[in-house]
Amino acid sequence: MDAAEQGPAQREGDQVVVELRLRVGPDGTLFRRGRAVPAARYEATLADIGGTPSYDYSSSAGVDTGALVLRSGDKAVFDVYAPRDDYFTVVPQATAPVRLALHGETVTAQPGKPLRLYLVAGNNRATLTARHAAVRSLDVSGNGSTTGTLSYETASATLAGGAALVDSPYASGGSAIGSLGNSPATPVAGHGGPRQPCHR
Repeated sequence: MDAAEQGPAQREGDQVVVELRLRVGPDGTLFRRGRAVPAARYEATLADIGGTPSYDYSSSAGVDTGALVLRSGDKAVFDVYAPRDDYFTVVPQATAPVRLALHGETVTAQPGKPLRLYLVAGNNRATLTARHAAVRSLDVSGNGSTTGTLSYETASATLAGGAALVDSPYASGGSAIGSLGNSPATPVAGHGGPRQPCHR
């Protein structure tokens, strides 16, 4: 969606009518300033659950599938996909504050307010709990941001056991660590990932 692309304004009495051109890809991807912004919506009624939450389908307009009503002791677990290890924008769509647990960290999320969370490449299990909230979805968007992360090239690692550096055209430094697991003692010193907790 490109809000910057607007047609000429017309004045009709005391009102101004503005033409707004919306751009949506065939798969539903929104476009902003001519560039696609990856986004995914995880419906709460399709999430794995714990406890005895109830389902509210009284308002399921559009493509929504209703809401999952969480109370004390209930939880909703979402499988959130990320294409790479990076920070992404996560927005819980709920009627009240919820607690979001991800990778051992728990944060309080306000309804409709974006959180900047660190997701790992592949599947991320995110768990929502609340005292009493109707949760419609967990929305995830962004291209991934490396701001706030640290990375270490494999060449700087201290190797032991059977581990060895091997050439790799896919590695940023041109080499990767191979033969991991070929020895009962194959530690690798060095760690990359978020410099701070999962949120910022």
